Amino acid sequence: TSHYVIPLTLVILTGLFLIQRHGTSVVGRFFGPVMFAWFLSLALLGLYNIVKAPEVLEQVEVDGEWSLQLAVPPDLAYFSGHFPQTPVLPGVVQVEWALNLGQQLMDLPAKFAGMEVLKFQQLVRPGDEIQLHLRFDPERGKLYFAYRNDMATCSSGRILLETGNA
Repeated sequence: TSHYVIPLTLVILTGLFLIQRHGTSVVGRFFGPVMFAWFLSLALLGLYNIVKAPEVLEQVEVDGEWSLQLAVPPDLAYFSGHFPQTPVLPGVVQVEWALNLGQQLMDLPAKFAGMEVLKFQQLVRPGDEIQLHLRFDPERGKLYFAYRNDMATCSSGRILLETGNA
């Protein structure tokens, strides 16, 4: 499809030069809806990739602790520009996934209050399969999380949560 780029560009530029003598209002009437459709499609595609979550391959709950086997999608928007030669899942995404999955699986307070003991030790890469371990301590309002690959802990920490009326 790349061999169509230059001819298509020349056709568009020629068309612009031909109709520009009629004024910018004519150009705007023609290209306004085209540009709107273009930016809308970019926004929708981008939004889809931003809200994309890991695939949960397996989940097990034992005594209130959850262990999940996750597949990291290789085409996440988060990988774009984050070390382009060697894409890495950003730490903030790992924290967000832990919180979101914890909220889906457990009765957690809604209000985020902070983080403690946040450690990033191994890289999480596109297509990796990782384990996520979650445990909530309701007395302290802390969600403990740890991501592991087959060999070592990738990241871990505690997410502090407050009840809505605290």
